[in-house]
Amino acid sequence: MNAHIENDLPLAVLDTCRLTGRTPDRLHADYLRVNALLAQVEAQVRESLLPVPAGGPLLHVLSVWSIDRARDAAWASVLALWELRRVPPARAMVADALSGSVGMVSRALLTPLSPN
Repeated sequence: MNAHIENDLPLAVLDTCRLTGRTPDRLHADYLRVNALLAQVEAQVRESLLPVPAGGPLLHVLSVWSIDRARDAAWASVLALWELRRVPPARAMVADALSGSVGMVSRALLTPLSPN
């Protein structure tokens, strides 16, 4: 989910802007509506998929990541890349850096935990 939200989502929003002739600010209300929908189900999904004792190492790792924070970061990337659309080399470098940093975070989230 991290890679999808923090990397793929900003690029998809920008593609949507390009294909529909709209600016990110015209998509923001819909973007926020999806945030509200995800917030309604996130806690239920975590609880049903992660029956881990409180304080467990896996729970600690997962608690540092949230859909809300990931989507906030994704929206910040949308705005930054949107502003860089007129400077293709800079936009490409920032998009590559985004992919690299998202990949690093994703790998960290997937690092196996050592047994206690």
